Amino acid sequence: MNEWPPKEIFRVRSKPRRLPREEYQRLLQPVFFSACTRQREPVLLERDMARVLRALLDGNASRRGCALIAYAIMPDHLHVIACVALPGGDALQFFTDFKRGAANAALHAGLGEIWQRGFWDRHTRNTRDLTRCVQYVMNNPVAEGLCERPEDWPHSEFRGYPRVPR
Repeated sequence: MNEWPPKEIFRVRSKPRRLPREEYQRLLQPVFFSACTRQREPVLLERDMARVLRALLDGNASRRGCALIAYAIMPDHLHVIACVALPGGDALQFFTDFKRGAANAALHAGLGEIWQRGFWDRHTRNTRDLTRCVQYVMNNPVAEGLCERPEDWPHSEFRGYPRVPR
């Protein structure tokens, strides 16, 4: 007798599904990343972590040939939109390196392990989709009740849409 529902339906993925690696290396393809803290603990704004996270975003983006389009650092999660800006860049490696660096910084700051395992990402499909993603990121502090207007939140920034390198 067959079991219903089949057990394989409930298998837990050990890693989020990702597109093929070359999709994260495509020039000017915006990727929307989100990561949550472990047990959604509100630690990302403690002990100067927001400043550290901004520096890590900038440093890792530059090192991996990426450009930041927008980001919002929230108490218990963050959103980042980035794209490869230089040939040979890698958006997936950028975010993986960022998350690893942030974990190390949090340990040194005495915050312990801060991240949930893995992260979520998706490629934007067109300019309208990218605009919606940017609006979502910039309005996230307002939606969470942390400020009244997006420009009032000190831990987010819109840097502009990607441009073709010359």
